[in-house]
Amino acid sequence: MTEDVEATVALGMRDPISESVPDAISPSRRRRALTVTGVIAVAILATGLASAYRYQPLMQARQGEFGSYVVAWNSSKVDHTTINAISQTSSALPGPVIEVIWNEPTGAYNVEVVVTINNSGSHAVTIEGLGAPAPGVPKSHLTAYFHKPGSYGSEGGTPFHPFTLAAHSGKTVVMDYTQICSPSSAGASYLSYTQMPVTYSFLGFRHTVGVPIDPYVIKRRPSC
Repeated sequence: MTEDVEATVALGMRDPISESVPDAISPSRRRRALTVTGVIAVAILATGLASAYRYQPLMQARQGEFGSYVVAWNSSKVDHTTINAISQTSSALPGPVIEVIWNEPTGAYNVEVVVTINNSGSHAVTIEGLGAPAPGVPKSHLTAYFHKPGSYGSEGGTPFHPFTLAAHSGKTVVMDYTQICSPSSAGASYLSYTQMPVTYSFLGFRHTVGVPIDPYVIKRRPSC
């Protein structure tokens, strides 16, 4: 083979990779691509964290136990009346809402509130704690239980502990708190309660929200 023929063959066998990528990516273009990718990743992460922070799936549905009960320490009977609280019907607590009006007993008494906490969302959350519907009750006067059918807090269920509430599920709990008769200077007055504080966490975010309960009223006494 002559030198001219060898040169022609060499020209005809040029590197195909060199032909398909005529110019290497410049450092500036590479930096811009990495910057754009980083911005998109940060935006996706921020959106996910914002959604996790706002996630609030807790509610009460008509699919469990609910109600209230008042027990006097002196074992006296605590009278009450029941009414249809039509004005308090809401999408958060579907169906007719029953309101119980309890006549406050003398001395110390316990209020026991039963509520079924429902997780209406598609993700599990951790229920970490419960609070009293009445504000300002000291923690030493609070006792929480898991509900045992046919009984209230101190009569049956096991003590409350944090638990995982699966998606589209519910768990019935009891909040038992102590109150002391406090006479109303204006004569008989009414204290109404419609929510129970529930603390939950999801993906590291912790919130306390008011879960709707069957409303109840303490009719305060003019004297104790």
